[in-house]
Amino acid sequence: MIQVADVGVGISGQEGMQAVMASDFALPRFRYLQKLLLVHGHWCYSRLANMILYFFYKNAMFVALIFWYQFYCGFSGSAMIDQWYVIFFNLMFSAFPQLITGTLDKDVSAETLQQLPHLYGNGQNSEEYKPYMFWMNMIDAFYQSLVCFFIPYFAYADSDVDLFTWGTPIITLALCTILVHLGIETKTWTWINWSSIAFSLTLFFTVALCYNASCPDLLLPLQPLLDHADAAEGPPLLPAVHHHSRNRAAAQIFLQGVSELSDSQSGPNGKAVG
Repeated sequence: MIQVADVGVGISGQEGMQAVMASDFALPRFRYLQKLLLVHGHWCYSRLANMILYFFYKNAMFVALIFWYQFYCGFSGSAMIDQWYVIFFNLMFSAFPQLITGTLDKDVSAETLQQLPHLYGNGQNSEEYKPYMFWMNMIDAFYQSLVCFFIPYFAYADSDVDLFTWGTPIITLALCTILVHLGIETKTWTWINWSSIAFSLTLFFTVALCYNASCPDLLLPLQPLLDHADAAEGPPLLPAVHHHSRNRAAAQIFLQGVSELSDSQSGPNGKAVG
């Protein structure tokens, strides 16, 4: 019976340790079963349900930012956010607050749960994870992504900043938004919750400051094109203007090289030379 059940609970007693070895949870006394079910069982269900909804919301919101950009880049699959920010977003920047909330959050106190056993029915009836809740979170994610995308879009409409510089405030707004959303969903606040959010924001701005200050323009093999563009243009008048002009010059040199390579592989009638 213990192994067939979804969650097996064994009571250690005179019969030996067979029931304990086959169970998921072992209790020394039968009276502890009440707290295990009514308190920890309710908390576990509430945390899992809310965190699953939050995971779907957070990832849908972040991916939707790149989706909106596809309407402006011809659905080429490119992104306006630097690849390192994309990697670190789920790995570092937004991981710790949701881990703390998913581990320590308590929607109802232990005393209330023991005094009101009917609250255990929330888990049995799936009151905190229903289809409409999932779709409401998806709608909320797309709406928030629209706001986070178009505020920087209109703010930089008349600017000549490069793509990744424009993408930095977008991901900054997205991170702050999902942390505020998580804070709204959190029922029990402790100093650990505040510390995790402060650590995530501090980590993000520290990484962004150090990474953006390093000014990586292009990775190999396009870096030699930048060096060739610098030699052709001479000393820059303004660093900001020079930054964008050298990128455009590098792109032109790259396209010219591709065109020459294509012409060299074609015959006089446009046919490939074998």
